[in-house]
Amino acid sequence: MKRKFKLVRKKIKSELIKFEKENDVELKGTVIATSLGVITIIASTAFIIHINAARPVENPTIDITANQPAVEQGIAHDTNNIELDSNTIDFENYDSNTLNVFCENLGCLYDDADAVNYRTKYQDLVNTKAAKWGLDPNLVMAILTQESRQGNVTNLMQIEFDAWANEPFRVYDFENDKYVDILLTEDSDLYNSDKYLTINKKDLENASTNISIGCAMLQSSLSRMNYHIAAGCQTYNFGPSGMNRDVFTETENRTFKTQESILADQNDFAFINYTYAYKAGDKDYFFHVVRFLDPNLESIVVQEKKADGTIEQHSFDYQELIKEYQDYKDKYIRIY
Repeated sequence: MKRKFKLVRKKIKSELIKFEKENDVELKGTVIATSLGVITIIASTAFIIHINAARPVENPTIDITANQPAVEQGIAHDTNNIELDSNTIDFENYDSNTLNVFCENLGCLYDDADAVNYRTKYQDLVNTKAAKWGLDPNLVMAILTQESRQGNVTNLMQIEFDAWANEPFRVYDFENDKYVDILLTEDSDLYNSDKYLTINKKDLENASTNISIGCAMLQSSLSRMNYHIAAGCQTYNFGPSGMNRDVFTETENRTFKTQESILADQNDFAFINYTYAYKAGDKDYFFHVVRFLDPNLESIVVQEKKADGTIEQHSFDYQELIKEYQDYKDKYIRIY
């Protein structure tokens, strides 16, 4: 009789945890991400130009050493060999028509059928989850589109569960004004722990959960790259160890620029020529993602919760990137 009661109590606890995850409520002080059923962060969209850089802010209490989320699902357009000149694009006096020509040459896919379809289906969810984790919804939607346009809608954000499994990471929940420790696990004991917000593979099949956890991972990637947006985006694909150990080590050896100095400037893309140093992932991930951004978008803005409790905004001037594309193209010549 005693044993039977124990089993029933365990089942009730499991159902309660499931209910809270699905309804975005709090259990024993642990914040549960809204509608955490199954959402995989789309980590792939493309950009028009070649850029990348960033430096991680140390995790307050949890250390992640081997995160490598979001593998490349295929490159639809090669931007490496595009030739533009002043007769094609007027970079100093661009207008909407110039931007359209620019996007046409660079493979802008904002109006691509897949991109329109994903915005129609998931924009509201993306807006909600991006706000929760302090991200720009335009960037999140671009990543989701890049990651899922090959048809994998059961893992929208292409979260590599095994790469993150049992490696807790801490992120800031702006919606609930508190830090959250997230743990991806298939361990039943850990899954029922009240110490973490726990997610299993089945949970990630829920679009809301998948997008939410993908956003949390992107925030973690940005934090590790000192909120350098291009580098943080590339880190979502490579993982922090791949960026720190391989890409920035190679960049520092070749250019004598430090990782710290690069990540201090949103427009410093020195690392882009050295993404080849990491032997996996999409070497031009950031550019492939930004292909799915609205060409008229002014900037990409993300938020950081500082140690002193203040919130700082980090902004990447998207129009400046377009305007100065030829300079970037000439300066950052591919060597791989």
